[in-house]
Parts: sequence; C-alpha cells; structure tokens
Amino acid sequence: MASTLLAAVLDRKGYIVGDSNASSGLHWLDNPGMPGEASSWSHAGWSNVRCFGFDVRRAADELTVYLAAGNGILEGRSRKRWRVKTDWRVTEVLDVVVAEGSGADVIVCGTAYGPVVSMDLGRTWESRNDGLTEFGTSATYVSSAIAVEGSDRLVIGTEDGLFAADLGGSDRWRRLGPRRASVRCIVADPLNPTRILAATDGDGLLTSSDAGATWNTRLPGEILYTVCCSPIESGFVACAGIESRIWYSSDAGDTWRSLSAPDSDIGFHAMGFDPDSSQVLWVGTTDAGVFRVDLVSGRWTFAGLADASIRKLAFIDSHVFEKFANGLA
Repeated sequence: MASTLLAAVLDRKGYIVGDSNASSGLHWLDNPGMPGEASSWSHAGWSNVRCFGFDVRRAADELTVYLAAGNGILEGRSRKRWRVKTDWRVTEVLDVVVAEGSGADVIVCGTAYGPVVSMDLGRTWESRNDGLTEFGTSATYVSSAIAVEGSDRLVIGTEDGLFAADLGGSDRWRRLGPRRASVRCIVADPLNPTRILAATDGDGLLTSSDAGATWNTRLPGEILYTVCCSPIESGFVACAGIESRIWYSSDAGDTWRSLSAPDSDIGFHAMGFDPDSSQVLWVGTTDAGVFRVDLVSGRWTFAGLADASIRKLAFIDSHVFEKFANGLA
C-alpha cells in the first residue's frame, strides 16, 4: 500500500518575517521510500502557521484534517480549503484528536488551560476541566490526548500525570497512573488499543497493558518527548526526547537498545514506524527536519524539511490523501 507521510512543522530556524515561502504548518511527502537531500515535501494550508499537531477524520471517500495551530483549530477539507473552527476563547492549543469511537463527531483539543471539547465537529466548544482543577494548574496544561479505539474514552497527558474521561457517560476526569509525571506524548498501540504508552519529562516511559488500570515505568529517569508503536508487528516500540539518541524495543519494552543521532545537538519531538517495516523509523527533530533511521544498520538518512521543528509525524494511505492533496474536495 502506498503511503504519504504527514508532518506538523512548528517553525524553522531560517525563517525571516515576511518571507513568502511556506515555513511552518502541515507538510506531506508522497511515497517516502528511501529519501535523500532532494526529498520533495509539499505544503498544505496557510503559510507560516505554527502547527503543534494534527488529526484526521475519514468519512466515506473524504478526508478532513484538523490542525492544532497554537491560537486555534484549523479545519481543512483540501489543501486549498481551510477555515478556523474555534473562536477567541480557545487558545494555546497543543494537540487535537478526533474521537472516532464517538461516531467521529467529537473533537478534543488540549490547551494550556485544559481540554476543550466539541460534540458537533467544531460548531460549538466547551471547556471540560471537571476533575482536573482540584489537582492544581499543572493538571490543566494538556500536552497530549488520545481517543481509545472503539470506545468513548479519552486519555489526556498533563504536567501532573494522566487523566481519563468517558464522553459517553460522565465527563468528569479521573486520574490514571502516578502523580506529578509531566506527560509529553501519549499513544495507544494500534494492534492492541488497551496498551497505552506515555512519554514523560524525567520519569521515563509509562506503560499500561490494561487501558490504564495499572502502570509500569520503563527507562526510569529519561527525558522523553515522543513515543510510537509499530502498526504491523506487536511489541515494537520506540521513544526519544531531548538527548541525541532514540530508544527502541522489540519486546514491548522489556529490553531496550539505543541508537545515537549523527549530530549531538539533535533532539526529538516526533516519530513513527514505517508502515512497511518495523526496522525503519521516521523521526522529527527539534530543529533539523526529518530523518529516516534504519534500526538494523544504524544508518540515518536526512529526509528533508531542513531547520524545521517537527511536532508530529504520521502516515496515511496515499489513495485516501490524494483527493485532499489535489484540492478536489
């Protein structure tokens, strides 16, 4: 299956105010394969939008992309059709997720002031802090969010740990896992949605195999900003942070190996396994663009977007993305 790689670009070191070149926002790379210096990325939407993350909604043969764009949520029906879905009350947006288990009508954005939820695809929004404020302001700084597949359950990561709520019933947030863990990224294993992993700033990798009922700590003390699971082989996990190395495991985190980056100044905010091989990782750096990493040979190959700060990477079926990319929606 042909795949397209999407990247959320926060900013670029070489950007000059007023430059007409698209420096940040949503970019994509068709059929990544084996990239090189000439890897050709395309840009979608407004130029110079500070993009912290994105999620997609598939309905019939149409794709809608939602961007967490700092001061709001942007909705794209094609690369040429974008609109703002939030008003002045929704700001400092750090992540966005479409809750597919709720009929894909629910959109949740994580902000510096807590989660904001829309139950009608962005027509109206409501702040949902019930159960969070009692833990202090750090619990309302939501850096990451996921929707648990096949349910109405949402999990958010905050400066004070993990919390969950069921939008199909009580929407009060309840704590998951240890306190005071500064969570930077959450993922659910695509092959086992009850397995949840959370990258933390100084508390290593938190893992749960029972949808958050119990937790274990892997790589204790590590500063981690991103984590991912292979979509084709169970047990393959990778994570990384501000240090110039990535960690990876083939046995669900029981044992780990590390691989150093070619530059000691490189840090990481995004990563994802190649959809065709669990031995290949794509990583987004803090200010050096995208790299393809062969875990067998240890080879790092630059994949483009030089000087860019990458906040999210994700693969999507090229056939699904084609209509959006061509501006036909």
